[in-house]
Amino acid sequence: MAKPVESLLLNPEQDYDHINTVISGWNGQHDLQFAAKVKDAEVIVRGALVSLDANGEMVNGLSVPHAMPMWSINGSEDHDVKVRPGSLHGGKIGAHPATGGYEMRTTELVVADLANMIPNAPLVAATAGDAGKVVTGTVPVLAAESIVGIVSRIAQAGPGVEGTVETYKQQVVTFWSVYLPARA
Repeated sequence: MAKPVESLLLNPEQDYDHINTVISGWNGQHDLQFAAKVKDAEVIVRGALVSLDANGEMVNGLSVPHAMPMWSINGSEDHDVKVRPGSLHGGKIGAHPATGGYEMRTTELVVADLANMIPNAPLVAATAGDAGKVVTGTVPVLAAESIVGIVSRIAQAGPGVEGTVETYKQQVVTFWSVYLPARA
């Protein structure tokens, strides 16, 4: 769960605390991205699963079961997003829509579910206090759940090993972004 804004002032996030790394399918200025204003008081971290609410503002998790899933490129507290006195820009967060055909790596997962994150496992949005993170879906995936990704690499621990540990020893999941909307 993201830190409250007050905590961020005393203990600022580091660039490596939350990541969204596109491994393949990203072509710089020509890739599929979307930007929107962050909902007031919403704290979004880099790599979080996000969507738009009914007002067109970015929120953690899926605002409704059939919302378009996206993966945040920035965090809402990043300097290029947060509007501060004297800022000439900011206010919008960038995201990669799940339909973009990317292989990605994110820190925003429910770590207790890591053992289930094996190749071809479907990923769905976590709920409640874990909104903005992913978990593996039950197989078959419930009709009320939207599939937001498919795990692409086996979970292996160890620095420099493809799988679940990033350079800064963060737990990560590597997956292909997909969108199969809820069918209920």
